[in-house]
Amino acid sequence: MINVIVNNEEQQIEQNANIISLLSSNEITEFAGLAVAVNQNVITKSNWEQHQLKQGDKITIISATAGG
Repeated sequence: MINVIVNNEEQQIEQNANIISLLSSNEITEFAGLAVAVNQNVITKSNWEQHQLKQGDKITIISATAGG
């Protein structure tokens, strides 16, 4: 297990976790309107499965909402 920070909260995840597995473990299954940044770098959806998370990564998950 490794420790990461997700939206300012510490979480333990599997050693070989990627963004898709992180989202799934947080019960996020709808990816439309979702953006993910790791250490302040936005990761494109096409790279979520390949982007392996590391100890101490700071992940920000942002969901677009309708309205204004």
